[in-house]
Amino acid sequence: MPARPKPNGALQFALHDASKLVSFAKHLDSLGKPRSAIKVWCDAGAAEEIVSVLLEAVGRTAEAGVHRASAATCYEKGRIYPRAVSLLQAALAAQVAESFKRRLRRQLQRCLSMARSKLESDARRRGRQPMPV
Repeated sequence: MPARPKPNGALQFALHDASKLVSFAKHLDSLGKPRSAIKVWCDAGAAEEIVSVLLEAVGRTAEAGVHRASAATCYEKGRIYPRAVSLLQAALAAQVAESFKRRLRRQLQRCLSMARSKLESDARRRGRQPMPV
């Protein structure tokens, strides 16, 4: 098996940043501060996306898929369902374990359902008919 390339400085920084943000979001949730946590979950999702791109750039595609799934989970917790859906679809295209893909498919269905519900709710609040999804 070929040796993995050593992470470069940007990747190491991005991994640290993403880990720190995920931990902080979990901490805010545990303190019962969901409104504060939502913003941090979105920031953590963005950080995980950066990690996935950097991993892809150095040929670590399976790991990139895992970090895309992590970003999707962060966005789901941040209630940004359309972004979570896109990232889950990208993660499903990666070469990850089939058991992991089964979990991602369930999460994808949940995020699609939440995105649809939010779209319908927003449309009702604006007094418009939602577009069919």
